[in-house]
Amino acid sequence: MKRYRKLESWLGDVDHCLEHPALVEKDTLRELAYGFYCVDEQVVLDADRLRLLLAVLGKLRESKGSGRAAFEERVMGQLAFLANTVCGELCETGFAPRPLSTLPETIAPAQRTSFVFLQELCRYAIDCLAFSRPRDTLAGRRRGISFEIMASPLEVIEFTETVFDDLKRILKSARTGCRTCCFVLWIKPIRAELPLVP
Repeated sequence: MKRYRKLESWLGDVDHCLEHPALVEKDTLRELAYGFYCVDEQVVLDADRLRLLLAVLGKLRESKGSGRAAFEERVMGQLAFLANTVCGELCETGFAPRPLSTLPETIAPAQRTSFVFLQELCRYAIDCLAFSRPRDTLAGRRRGISFEIMASPLEVIEFTETVFDDLKRILKSARTGCRTCCFVLWIKPIRAELPLVP
């Protein structure tokens, strides 16, 4: 497996797979997913690189081909892990919870990078929850990881009533089991225990 040193190089190979699926070997995307571990810290430290990654993941959701679902699931799972780690580090600095809509420039420089990382990931997760395509084999798992991503930064990011209303609307179109599980395990406890931003 190729060991990457820069995120841009890794993203370039992923893009090549998406643009020329007929020219790449069957398991190339799966192997590339493991390569993300070599460059994952770069998306934590650089918001522009994170946005590049999320744009490629958005393109991947729309694509077809071998290994697409496995790649997306593995990279999203790693992002959920990173969100949990970064949130813990931010809490240790005494960071006071802020709304999801907070402008980055209002955050202290020492805490800004971590907050922006979590902020961008939460927005991406909400976008994933709203995404729908016919015969999507990863739909349920993507939705589950999206909730994992959003649950990690609850100690540092506050969600407004509008966000919860949007989530409830999105989940109305989900299967009954997923809708019930998400509401009971995620939305209901949060609304009951955490202060919401008006």
